[in-house]
Order: sequence, then C-alpha cells, then structure tokens
Amino acid sequence: MSKRQGDDEEISRSKGGSYDPKTPAMKSWKKRYLVNEKPKIEKEAKKEVKKEVLPTKEEQTAIEQFTTFCFVLIIMSIGGAIFAMIGYSVGPQTCDNDSIFETLGVFAFFASMVIGIPVSLIIWLFSLTNPEFNSRKVFSLIIIHAGITLICIVAFNEFLLQDIFCGGCMGLPGEDCS
Repeated sequence: MSKRQGDDEEISRSKGGSYDPKTPAMKSWKKRYLVNEKPKIEKEAKKEVKKEVLPTKEEQTAIEQFTTFCFVLIIMSIGGAIFAMIGYSVGPQTCDNDSIFETLGVFAFFASMVIGIPVSLIIWLFSLTNPEFNSRKVFSLIIIHAGITLICIVAFNEFLLQDIFCGGCMGLPGEDCS
C-alpha cells in the first residue's frame, strides 16, 4: 500500500514539479492546470460573480424620474422664494448690493418657473404618444408645480420683484430720472 501512495505522490510531483504555491490563487492555478482538479476557489468566484451581476436596485421608471424632477422644481420655487425673502430682510432694500440669499433665491425661483414649466410641458406632450408614460399623472404634476409657483409669486412678490424697476428711466413710479 505504501508503495502505491508513493507512486501517487510521485505522479503528482511530476505533474506539479517541485512548485509549491503560497497564495490561494496560485494554488488554484496549480490544481487546475498541473493536477487537473477543479479548485474550490473557482466555485466561490462564480457565486460572487452571480451576486455582482444581479442588480441591487431596480432602475427608476420614466414616471418616477419625472415625479422627482417636478418635486425638485417645486422645492426650487418654495426655497427660492424663501431665500429671496431672507435676502431682502437681511440685506439693503435698494437696487445695489443684493445679498447672496436674494441672488440665489431669485435665480432658483425664476429658473424653476421659466425653465421648469416649459420643459415639463414638452415632456407632457411627448407622454401623450408614449404608452409607458401616464399622461394624466404628468399633467397633474405640472399643474401642481405651476400652482405652487403661482402661490409663491403672489405671496413673495415684494421680495422676488423688488429689483424689477431698478436701472432705468421708463416713467415708472419710484424712478429717479434726474
């Protein structure tokens, strides 16, 4: 019996030579190519690959992305109006030297109104021909955004529109044309 075990060791040594790998990867390589055995590391690697291939989170649908877009626009409208109010209260009430709050607030509000509403309407028009989009929900989100923007402009008009008459002599009240 001992002679047979010695023969097996001699065969495996002749295939693997005197090569003694130190790392698990090299041991796997030796078993795979020199001894022709299936290494255990390969099976574990396949399991890890399967875990990596499966998506952890489903992709957002188009309506979820549009809903997020509308909520961002609504937050820009409300936040911009509030920032304009803070900037008006903190800074000087003249045409010069607007504070950073007022500048950012007015920009965010008008970007939400001037860019957001037309882009949303274009998306709604495309949703009419796309069966994956729920056009009714898209239109309701546009109406909600436009309504909140209208409420903000009515409630915060003094703060958002304070600089509209600055910088020119057009015969408007409050202008000094001398």
